[in-house]
Amino acid sequence: MLASRFLVDYTDRARVVVVADPAYSLTAAGTASLADGELIGGVCHQFRDEPGGGFRSQLKVAFPAAVPGLYVAEHQWHLA
Repeated sequence: MLASRFLVDYTDRARVVVVADPAYSLTAAGTASLADGELIGGVCHQFRDEPGGGFRSQLKVAFPAAVPGLYVAEHQWHLA
């Protein structure tokens, strides 16, 4: 595991490049930045109730193209 520190601003949805799905009623979206304010990506996590009980989610993250694949894989484990 590699440690990293970034901040997600859930009040800044205007610069989120991840497209929201209107079929999901709850959305947590925002921009991700380093401590110095440099924009490094965004998130758009969405949830909806399923008929008959339970819920479904879509967990979407945008990374810069230069991010090493290891960081993406580690974040996939975080979301799982």
